[in-house]
Amino acid sequence: MKEWSFFIASAITMMLGSIPQQDVFQRVMSSNSASTARTGPVIGATPIVFDGRLWLIGANRRGTFDPGTLVTDDLETWTSGSAPWPARGGAAVWVMNNQLFMTGGKYSEGTGANIRFIYRNDVWSMARKR
Repeated sequence: MKEWSFFIASAITMMLGSIPQQDVFQRVMSSNSASTARTGPVIGATPIVFDGRLWLIGANRRGTFDPGTLVTDDLETWTSGSAPWPARGGAAVWVMNNQLFMTGGKYSEGTGANIRFIYRNDVWSMARKR
């Protein structure tokens, strides 16, 4: 009976939704400061440690793909930077020979039911500044 009750509870949660799950999602995506509210959630970024800092490369910010980067030294203060590559999210990123490399990813065009994804197949690199 215990196995069936877990299965039934899981099915009800999947079919009807879960208010606790929605509450957690809203709390995670909500802002805790004016700065966070302006930048909004960052979705689809690739995190990597490079040059002694944590970088978020390529992301969907404020509902649109952004070519920029977010960088932090302390995990509290983030700096937004520009990047030479075109906008994308979900890119492959790695560090080799003191350089950061990025390739792939995708961005979208259109709205609603007319969204289409365009996939990138270029390669970019960035050398250490320090």
